[in-house]
Amino acid sequence: MKSTVEFTEAAQHEIQFLSVIAEGDLSSSKYVVRFIDHFKHAGPNGQHLCMVLEFLGDSLLQFIRFNRYRGIPLNKVREICRWILLGLDYLHRELGIIHTDLKPENVLLVSTIDPAKDPIRSSFSPVLERPEGNPNGGIMVNSIERKLKRRGSG
Repeated sequence: MKSTVEFTEAAQHEIQFLSVIAEGDLSSSKYVVRFIDHFKHAGPNGQHLCMVLEFLGDSLLQFIRFNRYRGIPLNKVREICRWILLGLDYLHRELGIIHTDLKPENVLLVSTIDPAKDPIRSSFSPVLERPEGNPNGGIMVNSIERKLKRRGSG
């Protein structure tokens, strides 16, 4: 966490929540990230509160990007939704906690994506397919391609 007072206070609250969540899930079966420990680190930019969480894989956002925003197979959607709902049910029903920041980058997967096959992590630019039947689609794709080329050369 950043070293400002606001971030430190937010981190302390998060540590309290994560501790309660971990104490209620000793078997690690509730599909919620496991909080392990925390410590303070003093560096050139101030004192930072660091949290140690279990090691997990890529986020759902990275998985979506890996699939080039073309969607995820329905069986995977069902599986991911089931895990998310089980985790949220545990937080809400058993602990009275409401998750207020649910988004793809906050959903972590158990395994990692193979970086050799990931066009974003590898140095290969993703191939963008032109939308069929959309005359303005080509303009949008061309704009995206230009942005990707600028990022790649910078």
